[in-house]
Amino acid sequence: MLLAAIVLSFLVTTIASSAALSSHIFWYLGRAAGLVAYWLLFSSVALGLVITSRAFRGLLGRPWVFEIHKFLSLVVLGFMAFHIFIMLPDQFIGFRLDELLLPFRSHYRPVALTLGGLTFYGSILLTASFYVRRFIGHRSWRALHYLSFLLYVLAILHALLTGSDSGNSLVQLSYFVSGLVVLLLLAERILNPQPPSLRPLASDTAAAR
Repeated sequence: MLLAAIVLSFLVTTIASSAALSSHIFWYLGRAAGLVAYWLLFSSVALGLVITSRAFRGLLGRPWVFEIHKFLSLVVLGFMAFHIFIMLPDQFIGFRLDELLLPFRSHYRPVALTLGGLTFYGSILLTASFYVRRFIGHRSWRALHYLSFLLYVLAILHALLTGSDSGNSLVQLSYFVSGLVVLLLLAERILNPQPPSLRPLASDTAAAR
């Protein structure tokens, strides 16, 4: 998925150049991919909270919901990669590869881009953890996934500080609503925790494989 996103970005580069489209096409594509990546990340975080929520237990079949959560993490990573690498051919800002991938190297809003980079690298770690869970153990895997809340906050900060669309009232409303949903789900989980006997175990997803 990650490789596909990188390849897709270069394919779009070639097609757009040959079609003589707007000189800012890559900038627009990057902005669009960033918004999609944010909403996918929100969906993944919210779904993870729903899976472990006592209020929603029994409403959703855990094995297949978990598999959707697992697949969604790959899609999020793919759109994040597209969001990053599609900026390379853009001349509006003129990013270099090291500016996009290394902390505080960008000449354009270095702090905001560093927050985005940390979100990307953290997402790689969390996505990889799905596939090494049997080696690190379920308890360690669950502890690692608390990092998703930090990544979500970093993503919002990156969007607010960097995004050209952050001044749009509809975009601001979408950030507020999605953030409120995550906050409410997190509060429900903290205030109404599942008994240890009801918490999902690694074996919960065995039937889905």
